[in-house]
Amino acid sequence: MIVTLGAASMVVMGISFVSTILFLLIQGIFHVDVSNILSYSFSTFLVSLTLFFLAITIGAFNPLTLFLEVISLISTILWIKKHSNHDTDKKDSNDSVSEPKQVIIPNVSEHNQQKEKQLEKEAALKVKKQQPYIDYAHLPTKPAPDVELNKILLTPNIHKIRRKLFDFVVFDIETTGLNKQDDEIIQISAVKFIKDKKIDTFDTFVSLSRHSSLPLKIIMLTGIHDEDLESAPNISSVLSQFDKFIQDLPLVGHNIERFDIPFLINNGFYRQDIETLDTWRIARSKDIDVPNLKLPTLKNYFGIQNKSHNALEDCITNAIVYQRLRDNKLEKVEIDLSKIEQNLKGVRIAITGEFEGIARDDIINEIKIRGGRYTNSISHLTNYLIEGTQIANNLSEDGISGKERKAREMINEGTKMKIINLDEFNKMIS
Repeated sequence: MIVTLGAASMVVMGISFVSTILFLLIQGIFHVDVSNILSYSFSTFLVSLTLFFLAITIGAFNPLTLFLEVISLISTILWIKKHSNHDTDKKDSNDSVSEPKQVIIPNVSEHNQQKEKQLEKEAALKVKKQQPYIDYAHLPTKPAPDVELNKILLTPNIHKIRRKLFDFVVFDIETTGLNKQDDEIIQISAVKFIKDKKIDTFDTFVSLSRHSSLPLKIIMLTGIHDEDLESAPNISSVLSQFDKFIQDLPLVGHNIERFDIPFLINNGFYRQDIETLDTWRIARSKDIDVPNLKLPTLKNYFGIQNKSHNALEDCITNAIVYQRLRDNKLEKVEIDLSKIEQNLKGVRIAITGEFEGIARDDIINEIKIRGGRYTNSISHLTNYLIEGTQIANNLSEDGISGKERKAREMINEGTKMKIINLDEFNKMIS
C-alpha cells in the first residue's frame, strides 16, 4: 500500500511538474493568461510531493524524510491558503461594486450588414479571379425593356470549343458601329444545322433605342434603312426569341468571340454557359494562301457566291467556310469561268465611294471573273470609274474624292474614260 501511494504520487508529481513548466513557458512566450491553470498545476505538484514524502517517511523513517515532509506540507498549506484568499478577495471585490458596469451591446443589425458587405467583397474578388474581366462601369445604366437586371449584371461562362461540330447554330449580327458600349444591334440572323444539314433560319431587324437614326456608313454597308427598323421588335424581345431558337446548341461565327458575343452580352443576352466556335480562330491555324482572314476573303477563296455584309447571307457563307475548315478541305476553289460571259475582258475599271447593300469586294470580284482588271488608281489606261456615295472623312469641301477629281480632269483633257454608277455597271455585265 505504501509503495503504491509513493509510486502514484511520484507519477502525478512528475506530470504536474512538467505541466507547470509548460504553462510558464506558454505564458512567457505567447503572453497568454494561464494563471488559473498554472495555480492548479502547481498545487497538484505540491500535494503529490507531500504525499510522496509521507510515503517515504512511513516506509523508511529518518530525520531527513521527516523534515522534507514537514516542509512540503507547510508549503502546500500556505500556497493553497494564499490562492484561496486571492479568489475570495476577487469575489468580494466584484460583490462590493455598488453600481453595475454598463454593458455595451453591439448593434446586431449594423454588425450583420458590415459582415455581409465584407463577404460580398471577398466573393467578388474570388469571382474576378475566375472569370474574364468586364468593365461594369460602362454597362447600360438603364436596362432594355423586359431585360432582367440579373441577366445584365451576371457574366456568362464562355467556353471556346475546338471539337468538330455537326449540330450547331451559325449566327451574325449587324450593328450601328463597332463600339459594344455605345452602338446598337440592328439585325440578328442565324441558321441552324442538325447532322450538318440546314434545318431552320432566324432573321429579324431590331429597333433602335439609343440612336435616332442610322449612320450613313452603316446604311451603305448593310443596305438597312431607318424605315426597316421602325416596326421591328426591341432588343429584349429579339434576344428572347434568339435564345429559344438556338436551344442548347453551340454558336459558330466569324470573329464572334471578340465582336458578336460581347455585343449580345452587353445588350442583355445571358446564359450561364455559352459554347462558341470562332471560324476566324480556326482559319488562323490552317495553311491557306489568303491575304487576310476576313470572311469575304475566305468566301472568295472557297468560291462561295453570296453577298457580303448581309447577316443572313453571311451566316450561310460562314457555315460553308466552317465545314471546309473543319474537314480540312483547304484547296482553293476556282470558279468555272466557262459559264460566265467574259464581257469585261481587257477593260480597266477603278472604284470610288461606297455602295448600298453591296461590298466593294463583291464588285471587284465581278470585274475579275468577267475578264476585267481592277485598278486602285486612275491613269490614262483606265476605261471606267464606278462612282458610289462618298462617305470618307478626308473629302474636300465639294465632297469629291481624289479619284473622281483626277478622272474628270483627264476626261476634260481628252482621255477616253467614263464615270458610271453601279446600275450602269450592272447593265454592262448583264
